[in-house]
Amino acid sequence: MIYPDFYEKFECKADMCFHTCCRGWEIDIDDDTAEFYRSLEGKIGDKLRIAANLEPEDGSQPHFILKNEKCPFLLESGLCEMILEEGEDILCDICSLHPRFFGQYQNIDYAGVGLSCEKSCELLLETDEPITFVGDEVKEFNRVFSTASLTYTPEFSEVDVEELIEIFSETEPIDENWTLHIEELQGKIGEITDKIEKYTLEYNAKLYNRIYSYILYRQLERCEEYSWEVLCDYAAICTDFVFMEDALMRDTKEALRRFSEQIEYCPENVSFLMEL
Repeated sequence: MIYPDFYEKFECKADMCFHTCCRGWEIDIDDDTAEFYRSLEGKIGDKLRIAANLEPEDGSQPHFILKNEKCPFLLESGLCEMILEEGEDILCDICSLHPRFFGQYQNIDYAGVGLSCEKSCELLLETDEPITFVGDEVKEFNRVFSTASLTYTPEFSEVDVEELIEIFSETEPIDENWTLHIEELQGKIGEITDKIEKYTLEYNAKLYNRIYSYILYRQLERCEEYSWEVLCDYAAICTDFVFMEDALMRDTKEALRRFSEQIEYCPENVSFLMEL
């Protein structure tokens, strides 16, 4: 398997994470774990059979029943009650693997960590050097993803800004805040354009090449559906949106994390942007 050089450095921030993945996301339970939960004894087992729908009547996947948009086992401390009581082995697949993703490109398996996660963003942004890869058959990956092969250049006019915001307004919103934010952006096109113009004079070009490359890397498995040119155009428009948000808030990590949360975790949104 191929993976980025920072992949094995990933470690959950747990209670130090401001945007916990235990809140705001639907959490499905894989069938093998659901079967284990049904027979689990003790306090956690009893609570699981109440706090999780292990036998959905509508035929859907077993899942945790969210309370106030959060997992019932998320403590006020920001830690997981299940892990504290039973250890990490009790987790279902999605809780164990998130934010990791897996795909296949030209019969090569590859992996990474998704950018909806604060820690993943921090790992990507900790250097502005080109991404290199680990594993068998890495030469081709390292060649393709060098900054000599893939570069990002921000080019924005006021019309470009307006069109960019309009395109992203047509994506399926992850939450109400996304819709409200897009509406706010649509009301200050001129101000945004001015801030982008100033930011282009001082942004870290090498870092944005790295961001652009990683956004492309995430979608490599779609080469079976779309051409390389389409994937590059997708990565460019996504990086444009991150750049615009970064120019406004001067917070690259949050601009990147929020983009990923909205787009990369919704296959329909990814397809929409690739089919423009």
